[in-house]
Amino acid sequence: LTVGVNPNAPVVADGDVTAEVGAPFTYQISATNAPTSYATGTLPAGLTLDPMTGLISGIPTVGGTFNDIAISATNPFGSDAGTLR
Repeated sequence: LTVGVNPNAPVVADGDVTAEVGAPFTYQISATNAPTSYATGTLPAGLTLDPMTGLISGIPTVGGTFNDIAISATNPFGSDAGTLR
């Protein structure tokens, strides 16, 4: 039995961010309705996701444009996906 204060699936916001090779980087996946886990598609080299908090962090080691990286959030009521550019 799952009883929630807000029994709705998360809603993920798309993101547009810029990072610099060799410089520390952080990005928090933004989602409503209390997500319990997060996921991403393939991130640029040097970056990792904390699947419990939705924080993407690290030091990028390669340059380039990385379009349409899938980001998602899940809770007991469902999941939603967005895009990070």
